[in-house]
Amino acid sequence: MSRAVLGDRARTLVVTLSVLSLVGVVVAMVYGRKLSPRPVSTHDSYGRGPLNTRVFVEALPRLGVTVERLTALREVRTSARPVLFLAPDAPAQTIDGRVHTLREVLDARYEAGLVSVVVLPKWALAGGLARPLDATELEDYLEALDLGLEVTYVGAVGETPTPTPLAAGSIVGGHVELSHMQLFTGAPNILASVEGGALAVSDAESRLFVVSDGDLFANFSVHRSDHARLAVELVRRIGGGRVAIDETFHGRHAERRLAEVLGEWPGVLVLVQGALLIAAVMLRGRVRFGRPQAARKAYGRGPREAIAVAADVLSLGRAPGRLAARYVDLLLRDVHRRTVGDRSAPQLSISTVDAARALDDAAARRGRPREAGALLESASAMMASVGARTPSSDALALARRAHAYRRRQLGQSAEGGPT
Repeated sequence: MSRAVLGDRARTLVVTLSVLSLVGVVVAMVYGRKLSPRPVSTHDSYGRGPLNTRVFVEALPRLGVTVERLTALREVRTSARPVLFLAPDAPAQTIDGRVHTLREVLDARYEAGLVSVVVLPKWALAGGLARPLDATELEDYLEALDLGLEVTYVGAVGETPTPTPLAAGSIVGGHVELSHMQLFTGAPNILASVEGGALAVSDAESRLFVVSDGDLFANFSVHRSDHARLAVELVRRIGGGRVAIDETFHGRHAERRLAEVLGEWPGVLVLVQGALLIAAVMLRGRVRFGRPQAARKAYGRGPREAIAVAADVLSLGRAPGRLAARYVDLLLRDVHRRTVGDRSAPQLSISTVDAARALDDAAARRGRPREAGALLESASAMMASVGARTPSSDALALARRAHAYRRRQLGQSAEGGPT
């Protein structure tokens, strides 16, 4: 019987884990986007977090503004609608394996005579808490805009906001309620402002519009004071009721390496599945993996020695005398191995002469006749007379004597012996 590496319970556990891992990989490949969505960006235009702009984007169609979401950079470059860049994650993004800057996209739209609206980000997440963008981070955005803008702040971080009236000449009247207001100074073509600086400005050709404070569009504050009215009026005035939302510079992440993908859920399932497969192959190559093989049943009735000799005769066509002598040879060595010899030793590890001598010595100690040597002498004499055509009856008689001896020594039934 072959050895088994694992017991029944362990084997069942291994198979179960392998099947579950395989199912997990298939499910992850089919439903991966739903089961493991990409990490939400701080400024994702369609996120639900407080710094996101989902409320504003979903409110526009209800206010009569047609919205198109652009997820391909080619569409952002060529869209005829005014494109809103809502709080870009960074002034440059790795898209489709290449680094693209906000400046080059804005320049391409400007040269094509297309309108763009950039809403500057104001906050970044640090340890799960929001912090204001520092001057260096904002400077990168201002360089991308190339309008010579400078940023100033009104109010302290964390200070409770109070309603601040919009200055005369703004596109709408009313108030804004912003904490730590982020404003422009020294800007021409002001569309909306408060005391201390401008909230929305444009270039001389009205092709690039910039909003200084992203909180006007953020989920947590778009409902306050007149933020929504100001944002919607700005969109209507610029786009005439039709705008597009850029989703390549916010909510877009750099392409990750394969090692990073496989190191996170659900890609790690592929590694688990591969490890199980390699382990199974290695175990299968070392020893049998699976249920132990049962020993084969004996062929028919009678000693295996007689069957082996008969098969030898049928295949080689040996003479009856040689057949009987060969049978005696195998029988004596087998009886020796089963009675006085080493049962774990191969059957042919001892000569027939030594086996017969050991059997007779053991029989003498038990007070029995020495039959093994007599059988061997008869077999040797028959081998010597093979050329003289030994009668089949003599060969059969010798085989029967040998089988009877085997039966007496091993206590087995004579059924199935030579006939």
